[in-house]
Amino acid sequence: MKIFIIGAVSLDRYIIVDSFPMDDSMVFALDTKEFVGAGGANIAIDLSKHFDVDFYFGTGDDQLANSLVKALKASNISVHPFVQTGKSSISLIILDKSGGRRIISLGGNALYNGELSASHYDAVCICETFPDKAKEVFKKINSPLKVYLPGGCGLYFGVDDIIENANMADFTLFSGSEARLLHHRMDEIRTNIIITNASQSTNYIDKTKKTHAFEVPRPSSAIVDTTGAGDAFCAGFIQGYLKTGDVSKAINSAHAMAGQIIVKMGANILEGGIDDA
Repeated sequence: MKIFIIGAVSLDRYIIVDSFPMDDSMVFALDTKEFVGAGGANIAIDLSKHFDVDFYFGTGDDQLANSLVKALKASNISVHPFVQTGKSSISLIILDKSGGRRIISLGGNALYNGELSASHYDAVCICETFPDKAKEVFKKINSPLKVYLPGGCGLYFGVDDIIENANMADFTLFSGSEARLLHHRMDEIRTNIIITNASQSTNYIDKTKKTHAFEVPRPSSAIVDTTGAGDAFCAGFIQGYLKTGDVSKAINSAHAMAGQIIVKMGANILEGGIDDA
């Protein structure tokens, strides 16, 4: 099976601390690590062991772009970078020993804005991208399963575009905080909605607006890093749905994959840092 993914890739630069500093104070870093990250890349990597993945993303024209592309290719992903003059994306993730985190984007080129050809895939996943590019994907790429993960990038561009794109998807995935920001306008989405709530129940709202709750299983060990948990949930859902065609089983698969991610450091299933790719 073949999957089309459009999203972002970045360098996740981790700083591990014992605890976060108080106002006007300093703490020493325990360690630093670097991983491939961003939603589209995380989903592509998490699906690449089971499916053929075409991943469309943006980068700068710097050395970091070469390292990111190399790491993606090492996961047997078919890469389609849109290269722009300037820096590639970097995110700074400050992680404490209890799994708490602070994320600071340092900016950079990360979104795809190149040409797309009409084609057929078994599944399409849209995450970080320009709103008009998302609409273009939905219109040009034919697929029996279309999943939309708007995330913070979608909220940045605005709720109107999220709703329009969600109504072109089969399933739209939100975090609880994202769903609360849309508030009453969620009723304008006429397709299936899935809302994750960390360790609380995942809610599936079907086309008839009926809500189905799914308990989140306990992780296999202590939570280390929740970065990428939503992306892993999305990848697990796609994997489960393609295998079974059943929403309940797909959500169980999504919980299982997210559970694998949160008990390790790094936002996807890649082992080791970017220099190990």
